[in-house]
Amino acid sequence: MFQYIARYMIEVYCVRKEKKLKKRWETIVEEYENELREYYNHVCNCCGKLCRQSQIKTLTRDVLEEKIFPQQFIQNVFHVDRTSKKFCKTCHHHILRGTISKLALCNGLEFPVVDKLLLKLNRLEERLLAARHVFQTLWTGMGPDGQYKTKGGIVNVPVDVDTSVNVLPRAMEDTHMIHVRLARKLEYQHNYMSGIVRPKLLYKAAKVLVNKPLFIEEGIKLSSSWSNNNFNEDNYEEDFLDNEFYSNTAIHETLLTSDTLGFNSLATASVRIAPAEGYTPISLLFDEKCEFLAFPTVFGGYHMTPTINNKPLSYSDFAKSITTRYDRRVAERAIMKTWQCESGPFNGHSILHSYYRIEFQQRGSSHAHMLLWLKDAPSFNIDSIESDQEICDFVDSIVTCSTDNLSDNLVKIQTHHHSHTCYKGRKNSQCRFNIPYYPMRCTTILRPLPEDFPGQQRKKI
Repeated sequence: MFQYIARYMIEVYCVRKEKKLKKRWETIVEEYENELREYYNHVCNCCGKLCRQSQIKTLTRDVLEEKIFPQQFIQNVFHVDRTSKKFCKTCHHHILRGTISKLALCNGLEFPVVDKLLLKLNRLEERLLAARHVFQTLWTGMGPDGQYKTKGGIVNVPVDVDTSVNVLPRAMEDTHMIHVRLARKLEYQHNYMSGIVRPKLLYKAAKVLVNKPLFIEEGIKLSSSWSNNNFNEDNYEEDFLDNEFYSNTAIHETLLTSDTLGFNSLATASVRIAPAEGYTPISLLFDEKCEFLAFPTVFGGYHMTPTINNKPLSYSDFAKSITTRYDRRVAERAIMKTWQCESGPFNGHSILHSYYRIEFQQRGSSHAHMLLWLKDAPSFNIDSIESDQEICDFVDSIVTCSTDNLSDNLVKIQTHHHSHTCYKGRKNSQCRFNIPYYPMRCTTILRPLPEDFPGQQRKKI
């Protein structure tokens, strides 16, 4: 009799525990969905700032018209989307008072439209067309894998765009691309940037850039010696200009650049230049057009002059506006270009959609948590066991836990080594992180256990 009572009590305990765990899981899912809704994916219609849902307030045109606000004021307020009702709390507060926030896009903060030809340039080609070269020394904090920090002053040097472009080969028999190395001075041993450039694309982009208002104002001109040297722009392949491989590949920006791309055998064809050598640096405090001349692919050769109440907007407010904007051209992460490249790590499966968060470890090393939707990837069918193997084969084609093709140094750095933190609060010598994690024999999709699965065995699993 006692055994039956004990068994009954155990079954009741397991059922209650399962209900408690199920309720806890539902709570976790609800909190996760709330966090997604709270993500910075809402755009303020007035200042263009990315906001969380809790930072958004709604306002309609009818409300403003009832308050008899001028039509020009209403047009300035509904700047991003004429039909959107979303505004950040700051802009919402100003609008109801009949004023406009200092970070509103109508104050001259809207990004200029960049010519499509300039958007095809890679980072090295952009440097060659920039009228300002900004040098800064970057070091890693808390070890070689830590977050980057600036050491010393930032040097801003004006350069001659015409000299940078015309130093490249430009004869008809030259190749469509060449390897270029940039140095601060030619007498220095190391290069601060190197990679592939397309000379003819560079010249066509330069012709577009020198006709922009800022470059005309600065008196920057381009000589015609290139086009006079057997260069027929009409016969130049447009497909080559649009090739994404040459736009996103083989650009190294470091003081310790090593030639790891096979260009040592082409050393004679490589061009090494120092565009900023011989020019006097200009203080960043007195160079008001530094950013606009240094980044032509961001500002497109235009000078933004935001004002509030006929007074120039402070630089800190300007920087705050462009870095928190829904237009991410300033805060663009270059690593996304490597993901979306056809020769990237996904065997030709391009990214249709992505969601990711960048986090930093305590030592400062950044890492990404992401969800990716790949083109032509197999879909999981919960009702079909046959789809499991198809998905496993797809995962094995792009993901591996093998270290056969990795260097010993990389494996050593990425291997966990037990320390005193592993045994914190433990009387035994077992790692509290349960490391090492042993891999499965093969890729497997783990399906949920049946609902009638015994509670005790479920706990053991």
